Amino acid sequence: MLAVGNDVFLQLPSDTNRRVLHPGRIEAVSDNAYAVNLLESGLALEPGASILLYFEHDRKFVKQPVRVEGLLNAATEQDDDEADADAPVIVAIVAIGPLASAEEREFYRVSTLFTDLTVAAGSEDACKLLDVSATGFSIISIEKLQVGQVIEAAPTFEGQAFPGQASVQSIQDLGAGEFRYGLLCVTERGADSVLLNGLQQISMAIQRQQLRRISGQAG
Repeated sequence: MLAVGNDVFLQLPSDTNRRVLHPGRIEAVSDNAYAVNLLESGLALEPGASILLYFEHDRKFVKQPVRVEGLLNAATEQDDDEADADAPVIVAIVAIGPLASAEEREFYRVSTLFTDLTVAAGSEDACKLLDVSATGFSIISIEKLQVGQVIEAAPTFEGQAFPGQASVQSIQDLGAGEFRYGLLCVTERGADSVLLNGLQQISMAIQRQQLRRISGQAG
């Protein structure tokens, strides 16, 4: 998918809800792990941090949640400390979730405002669920999160919880200490993808409910 020499962009958690993209270039590829040469000096990347990687794939601009594994090189040893700070840095990252379009939503999101569905997200037990799709959802929370941050999340539907991990994709400050977060499931499809399977189930059920409402078959 990504090859040596490809240009990429990184969005850091500190960029909050603004899409600030920092340029980089792929230096090495191994399975879902990459070595990225940061083309911008002074970026603070800590091992274990979750960030978003942006790049072109099949002529589309996409994004993918990744985790920083560490720095592959120290700044070249020089007598001038300031020169060291400006030296390029190569960072090791590993993909922790699927690709998503960075241009538009690939999956239809259905509103859940008329329901009482909640999501245990981060440190909160019952965040209001605003909308849901087969791969993501949005919530209202009072916890302060950052773009690219990966959190534990578990929407509850018909008495069943669907736990997993989700990456913060967008943030909207609603005022009064509340935030609207758009989240994307970071687990690939499969039998062990409880959250992803749950989102698909919830999304389809809500769509069926809405169709029945429209047709007058349900109140």
